[in-house]
Amino acid sequence: MINPDFDGKYIIVPIDFARKLFDREQMVSALEIKLKSDRSLDDFAAFASDKLGDSYAVKTQYQLNEIIYKTNQTEKWITVLILGFILLIAAFNIVGSLTMLIIDKKEDTQILRALGASNKSIFRIFLYEGLMINFLGVIIGVVLGVALCLIQQHYGLVRLDGGIVEFYPVKMQWQDFVAIFSMVFVIGLIASYFPSKLLISRSSQAG
Repeated sequence: MINPDFDGKYIIVPIDFARKLFDREQMVSALEIKLKSDRSLDDFAAFASDKLGDSYAVKTQYQLNEIIYKTNQTEKWITVLILGFILLIAAFNIVGSLTMLIIDKKEDTQILRALGASNKSIFRIFLYEGLMINFLGVIIGVVLGVALCLIQQHYGLVRLDGGIVEFYPVKMQWQDFVAIFSMVFVIGLIASYFPSKLLISRSSQAG
């Protein structure tokens, strides 16, 4: 069982049986090559296609199953957009926390101004506070995410009934970690910068 498109279209049988059935003794219709992990699929496909000529079709596993891989990529980006939207909503918690903190520390900010602190210095205090909240959240989230992925890889929390593999496959890539950190940092910076700037400016005018 792979998916409905393949399950109703193909049957896997021993090669000797297939040769006798189709009267194709000593013949093959396709050859699959597994490369070492450090070899590029596209580079090897171009090399093989150049050597074999136009008589043979050379395709990578992504080109051979293009629809499946494109569907998986689309699902991945939709998931990222949904989680990004959830993260954007969660960023309002940072805005609310900073707002309450600045209001609560209004008298302290007045004391800091009396001691010679500039609005810029006070702004940086609350900005760094928001970034620290944001950074702590992403660290905890990444640690929990990695732990769940490792548990899935080794023990299989999520099963696939009737699939080609028993458990839902999970693979961690460093590009995904970079994308997560970048997205969280940008949203956290925006959620910390503008509220802090606005509230410090208003408290300064009020003082």
